[in-house]
Amino acid sequence: MYVLIKDIKLGYIWDVCAKQRYDPCSSAALGSRFIAVGGSNGHKVFSSCEVYDLASDQWSTLAGALNNPRAACGCTVVQGRLYAVGGYGEDGKPYASAEVYDEQSGLWKVTLPMSRRCCTGFGTS
Repeated sequence: MYVLIKDIKLGYIWDVCAKQRYDPCSSAALGSRFIAVGGSNGHKVFSSCEVYDLASDQWSTLAGALNNPRAACGCTVVQGRLYAVGGYGEDGKPYASAEVYDEQSGLWKVTLPMSRRCCTGFGTS
């Protein structure tokens, strides 16, 4: 996985980071953290999320798992809140559901679903 980082001397550059465990996942920057949401190892779809620490080049598990395991979901941050939308679950069928991460409680909460099922793995921040 590559991440876009800001280097004081070089400006913005792409750099290789430590390998994340699951793919396809979606990701977004939340504050100073880079968070990879869900994913699959080809056999199992995960509800866990990982946080990348640029300084140590290490991944750690985010406190609080998704309510629904999802791979290829979309992620974005709106007004400081991380959203995971769509994706697919263990049965391979696309979701219309969405979740939002509450940093204070460390939990994902189900929010209003999309009008259509979607699993494109899009993301913006």
